[in-house]
Amino acid sequence: MRKGILFLAATLGVSVVGSPIQFSETSAVDNDMQTAIAASINGNAIVSGRLRSSDRFESGEYVQIDGVAKRGSDCSPKGLVGRDDDSVLLSCQFGVWQRAGGNINTVIRYNSTIDLDWSISTVSCAANETVTGGGGSCLRENGVAWFRRSFPHGNGWLADCYAWDDVMVTTEVWAICAY
Repeated sequence: MRKGILFLAATLGVSVVGSPIQFSETSAVDNDMQTAIAASINGNAIVSGRLRSSDRFESGEYVQIDGVAKRGSDCSPKGLVGRDDDSVLLSCQFGVWQRAGGNINTVIRYNSTIDLDWSISTVSCAANETVTGGGGSCLRENGVAWFRRSFPHGNGWLADCYAWDDVMVTTEVWAICAY
């Protein structure tokens, strides 16, 4: 009889004031409660396990995030939200914990290679960085060096230059790395 009353209350909406209600695997409506519940809880509600919503989650005040992550470390799935040791908000972006919001820090990594006639140069971002762009240029004394190609290469950038007349050519390459 008690289960029927709670089930009926669950289908009509539940309003709880004061002490918390506890639903376990053996109480209330057993383990397969798939009923829509409109609950108004004035006080604390403690959920052990995962709390999932198929719609938005709203708070009338603040949201406390206890999950601490290390910026630059791997994460999954995309969209997780956490914080670092200094309480800076982090989100899982491209499989890496990064600062949430519009502040993206970047650094430019540079390399150059000198070789006879054909010069290829590569540069890589650090392990905690993600390549976001790059480029290259060609240099030689007296004459023309042809800029052949420039493209992302792994977590970095590659550029390649050519001079056809047995001269030294320098290929410069840079990668824009976000962290």
